[in-house]
Amino acid sequence: FRSRCGFGQKVALDMFGAAGGLMPTRGWTRKTRRQGWCPGAALILGIGQGYMQATPIQLAQMTALLANKGHWIRPHLAKTIDGQPPVDPDPMPDIVLRDPANWDRVDYGMQQVVHGARGTARKVGATSAYLIAGKSGTAQVVAIKQNERYDRSQLLARHRDHALFDG
Repeated sequence: FRSRCGFGQKVALDMFGAAGGLMPTRGWTRKTRRQGWCPGAALILGIGQGYMQATPIQLAQMTALLANKGHWIRPHLAKTIDGQPPVDPDPMPDIVLRDPANWDRVDYGMQQVVHGARGTARKVGATSAYLIAGKSGTAQVVAIKQNERYDRSQLLARHRDHALFDG
């Protein structure tokens, strides 16, 4: 499912230097990490942990897919290329869920991130005149050993966790 959402591949039409991120597979794990695929691997990848790497444009694409209930609109920067609007030579298929009501459930949950009393991005929605759906998160830059505690003051700024919001 994650690959159908654009993770692990280039999603933009005209961002030629854009990275594809990384969506590990059983084969990648075996070849690159010399490890087997553990039963929990798919679960942690589903919440963006493990060896997964996503680009900001992939996160925005995923949010657009959710907002459009699975309809793909590939991002692009240029209004025209050689006088013509960009054409997707390899369009991604729309995502169809077994239960379409799940789109609304996800949308409601993302609205609660911004407008809910305990939402992790409630400051974003506190003064907004608009109903916003969003996702907050952190990107862990370096691994912290299991028996260590995360101490921000002991890390170089570039090694600290990064907060993000996409809405």
